[in-house]
Amino acid sequence: MAASGELDYAKCNYRQINVDQWEEDLYVEAETMSSADATAAIARFETEVNNAVNRNDFAGALRTALNNPPSLQTNEEPLKKRAAEAVYRCLSGVKDADIEGMVNGLDQPSQDLLMGFVYRCMSLGQDGGKLLKFHAAIVKAAGIACIVRAMANRTTV
Repeated sequence: MAASGELDYAKCNYRQINVDQWEEDLYVEAETMSSADATAAIARFETEVNNAVNRNDFAGALRTALNNPPSLQTNEEPLKKRAAEAVYRCLSGVKDADIEGMVNGLDQPSQDLLMGFVYRCMSLGQDGGKLLKFHAAIVKAAGIACIVRAMANRTTV
């Protein structure tokens, strides 16, 4: 018997969420582009990012790179690598003093996506010093949970 004002745990329904909805066999894979479409999309992506980098508009290049990158819609590793290299060209040009401000100007989904690109670039052996500075700025802005969200995301960059 619960005292007045206290919750009666014997009568609580602890199963209010249908946890079976997240079962692996219910997961539907996102649609991917055909190889030719993905190659063309990555080429356009590289051109847009490189044009912004060539104008020294690194913030614009980053916004372009994080605005629905085509690497999310393909499973082909060479194309994902090309997209990550384009993003790295953008990140490598940013001055160290501007990193934190640039990251703080992004919304949370963009910060999570940027964290995924940072990890992808690290896996490609790019300059770890610059990438670790971005990593620290993202964690400072978005919290430690952005690491988990980037690593648990089923669609890799």
